[in-house]
Amino acid sequence: MISVIVPIYNAQKYLRECLDSIANQTYNDIEVIMVNDGSTDESGKICREYEEKYANFHLINKENGGQMSAWILGVKNSHGEYFGFVDSDDYIEPTMYEEMMRCEEKTNADVVMCGRYNLNTVSAVPSVPDYKEYYDEKTISEIYDIVFPTMSSSFSQARWDKLFKRDIYIENMNRYCQNTVRTFEDRFIVGPYIFSCKSFAFVPKPLYYWREIKGSSSRKPRPELCDIMESLYKTQLIMLKDKGFYESYKDKAEVGKIDIIRAIIERNLGGKVALKSKYKIAARLLSNENREIVLKHKKDCVGKFGKYIYYANKLNSKSFMILGAVFFRVFLKKDNDEAF
Repeated sequence: MISVIVPIYNAQKYLRECLDSIANQTYNDIEVIMVNDGSTDESGKICREYEEKYANFHLINKENGGQMSAWILGVKNSHGEYFGFVDSDDYIEPTMYEEMMRCEEKTNADVVMCGRYNLNTVSAVPSVPDYKEYYDEKTISEIYDIVFPTMSSSFSQARWDKLFKRDIYIENMNRYCQNTVRTFEDRFIVGPYIFSCKSFAFVPKPLYYWREIKGSSSRKPRPELCDIMESLYKTQLIMLKDKGFYESYKDKAEVGKIDIIRAIIERNLGGKVALKSKYKIAARLLSNENREIVLKHKKDCVGKFGKYIYYANKLNSKSFMILGAVFFRVFLKKDNDEAF
């Protein structure tokens, strides 16, 4: 059985489409755990309707604690051999779990991943990485090598395009996930899980619809991002030591940290944050440890944005870092005007 966990917070606009897409799956051996994370809109009412209509839909209500706290609670109240996740403003193809389970039954892979559609108001753009359909114990290192994002490429850090085995997932969740984290959440579980795998399978079809939403929590400025970055980086190093990969992948974890620095600059320094707070954030980003990492990995600071990060660290200038962030925000704005 697959346990599909749906963390929900104020998602009434898209929630029925999401839940309908799960209810209409061609694979029938599914339980659906809806976790209402303290919604203040009609989301809880909608969830109750689905719980009453479908015997395999179950609702858990909790106080607001963030998405990670919601899916951790969902996992702890589930019963399936496998886990899937669907975010409440997204939806999935009717055959998604049938195709992923067919792949799992064929390969017995520790994790199965599929492609996705990037959905905006005018189009659904398929995103299907150029991966082989199966990696065994001899070739899984090809996946390990791309787990940590860089400024030029990224392995999907999402929970929702993957089918996980229960025992591996819970072991890593209990060891590395933190209930209080409210952003970069999936990076706390996906990396550790992948480094626990001895096999990886890929369904080369877009089966998940990821909805790009303006003003989503993944784009908003957050004062705690620097704390989360340091916690995530520390967790990743501990994970690599736990699993015997520290010497081989420490440098890749450092490059991954540069990618998080990029995200913090875009969201906090380029966003609507008070100037005094921006200077405090810039000072943290320019810590001795971070500067050492950035200067060490000059070749990974690619593109205009990467070069700007490198020279901000080389000059050790908070003002340069803030002015550059504002420049990129104003003149090279990344927000998609076609997002929902």
